[in-house]
Amino acid sequence: MQYGGIQHVTFGEVERPDQEVSISPPLGDPARPLRGRAELMASLECLAGVLVLHGLGGCGKTRIAMELAHAATQRKEPVWWISAADQTQLVAGMHALARRLGISAGELGRGDAADLLWERLERQPGRWLLIVDNADDLSLLDGPGELRRGTGWVRPLRGRGGAGRVLVTSREGRASRWGGWCRLQPVQPLSDLDAGQILLDHAGAKAGTGQEAAALAIRLQGLPLALRLVGAYLAHTSAVPAAFADPAAPATFDRYLQLLRDRPGAAGETLSQQQALAIVAQTWRLSLDQLARTGAPHARSLLTLLACFADAPVPHELLLRPAVLAGSPLFAGITGMEIWETLRALADYALIELPPAGAVPTVVVHPLVRDASIGRLEPGHGVDGAMLELAASLAEAAALSEETRLPEDPATWPVWQAFLPHALFLRATIESQPSAGSAARSCAATAAHFAARVLAAQGQHAQAEQEYRAVLALRIEVVGERHPHTLATRYGIAQVLAEQGGYARAEQEYRAVLAVEVEVLGERHPDTLATRYGIARVLAEQGGYAQAEQEYRAILAVEVEVEVLGERHPHTLATRHEIARVLAEQGGYAQAEQEYRAVLAVTREVLGERHPDTLTTRHEIARMLAAQGGYARAEQEYRAVLAVTREVLGERHPHTLATRYGIAQVLAEQGGYAQAEQEYRAVLAVTREVLGERHPHTLATRHEIARVLAEQGGYAQAEQEYRALLALRMEVLGERHPDTLTTRHEIARVLAEQGGYAQAEQEYRALLALRMEVLGERHPHTLTTQRNLDALGEGEQR
Repeated sequence: MQYGGIQHVTFGEVERPDQEVSISPPLGDPARPLRGRAELMASLECLAGVLVLHGLGGCGKTRIAMELAHAATQRKEPVWWISAADQTQLVAGMHALARRLGISAGELGRGDAADLLWERLERQPGRWLLIVDNADDLSLLDGPGELRRGTGWVRPLRGRGGAGRVLVTSREGRASRWGGWCRLQPVQPLSDLDAGQILLDHAGAKAGTGQEAAALAIRLQGLPLALRLVGAYLAHTSAVPAAFADPAAPATFDRYLQLLRDRPGAAGETLSQQQALAIVAQTWRLSLDQLARTGAPHARSLLTLLACFADAPVPHELLLRPAVLAGSPLFAGITGMEIWETLRALADYALIELPPAGAVPTVVVHPLVRDASIGRLEPGHGVDGAMLELAASLAEAAALSEETRLPEDPATWPVWQAFLPHALFLRATIESQPSAGSAARSCAATAAHFAARVLAAQGQHAQAEQEYRAVLALRIEVVGERHPHTLATRYGIAQVLAEQGGYARAEQEYRAVLAVEVEVLGERHPDTLATRYGIARVLAEQGGYAQAEQEYRAILAVEVEVEVLGERHPHTLATRHEIARVLAEQGGYAQAEQEYRAVLAVTREVLGERHPDTLTTRHEIARMLAAQGGYARAEQEYRAVLAVTREVLGERHPHTLATRYGIAQVLAEQGGYAQAEQEYRAVLAVTREVLGERHPHTLATRHEIARVLAEQGGYAQAEQEYRALLALRMEVLGERHPDTLTTRHEIARVLAEQGGYAQAEQEYRALLALRMEVLGERHPHTLTTQRNLDALGEGEQR
């Protein structure tokens, strides 16, 4: 269980930074031209607006798109390629395109990126081409709106009439699922002659004549993926001199045709996805048999293992760990070099792809090859349980490895992002199989627990909670309710409940975990201290600052002991940071600043100048300067922090947004209300999109917008916003929470500004009684209410 690192800033965790992504079109294979698509390509060249290429998996949709992209590139037209295989790739690609079109990071941060992107696309001069590939899940294309209504990530082009072109590839061909503004174009299997020519392109003339190739192509139903697999196979076997050839390995089109049996459908039939899978399965078996005969004995097992992971690029250097594989009876004694050579052999036979190495090297398995590899052709005869257990063991080892480190470290997020779909998939798959043993369930639970931590660290709290709860059920089943692993998952649930504003529920969960940890681990164990830390945080979030401070100081007394953590440990620094925060919340700004500066001195030495924790502490020092009236110095510090945070964490990271929020505050304090309002609204747009209308951080930003409206004289508009906000804060935080009381204070203030003195006085008096009770008589907020009440009594308007 981990709680170190200074997470708290005055604005909440929002969203992960944009992942690095290329939107350049992939290269085709000039040695093997596109066959049989001349008529379709001619119509695509005349494409205007949005066209959807749809068809079976393996029918060549992506290859057609690549050819269109190549032709446009040759004409010097801008071409952008975005993968819609999953939400992360789609959103990252769209944001990269927006930046390429000159939309600033600040504009993207407003949360209306799709609107801005399409407005800018429609103004692009000349012809351009946008390709959205693998859009099989249309819900992803809805994005911020609805695809069918033209408000999603893909939209109709209403502007420059024909200048722009959008091509989408998808298996989905039902017109009802697309907007009426989309033109749908099916992609059919190839004709016999064209398909035969593709076999010749891949296998070469040694494999036989064009007529023989066409006959084999008929059996393969003109499916481009199957043609590529067979062609790659025959390219190897036909190159072997007759004197050394393997009699069991077909080297010609005729011989390969003889080995294909149980043809799934007759020539001329409409090919179904199941039939396509059957064809691929036949060619898959022959290719793997040949690999086994020619010195790649692990090819079949390794391809089956890859197919046990999710239908997403597999980070092979992370997941295919030689030590774990060698220890399994399925790969007994295999070396790292053998793993790599087997991957290369599979790529040579077109069974997998090894794309050019990026930030995280991956292997791509075509969905049909993947399905064939784990027996999806025969219902009820899926992958062997031992192979699935090995996949789970590899996922657990990856989650605990040096490459991944802590999920809360943004520097590791590209690696975690590649790992995430596989951890989530394995947990769901193993959970659904009653026959999966406890070892597989335990490993899958560990990998998914870390995946949930990644989701939580990146601000996806609702999804993280859902995953934590699924992991909890597995862990209770495997190790019981009192095991430290089970308690760690319950701790994670409490954390994400708090991040979603459910402070009372989070406190209840933390206290339940703590009661067991004290018994099982002892009062001085770091996990026990972490849970106490969590309790202190939610106490503070609910306004119990004195109680939270008392709890933090008790934790710190244990942490500073050398045998526990020591004074320079990140957990100890985190506790000191939180003590400073509750001091500030109680009005002790100077004392809090002093504590923050002491923490900063150690954090700089231990973690470095550019570490997120160092930046967070600097952010809090700026906040303390502002709280004491040093607005110019605070703004200077905020802007210095923002410059580094943007470089280190990205424009949309929660800490970056928090610092922008702080800058807006000091702009307002210095009288720059219009500029502050603009900045607040930019922050609000993102917060609403990610966290929702009822999250405390969304409410805090709305409060500040109302405040600057009032400062600009818009009292009626501000009052309306405050009253809507008050209703939500009372529901979410409760009537006595300091934030709720602050909104009531502002309502009284704008009432007085509009001349409603009697109503304002009544509100101030009720508020003063509550603030004295909750915050104490000497708290600055209590004193402010008293001053405003006194001013009303003297007939002043404030």
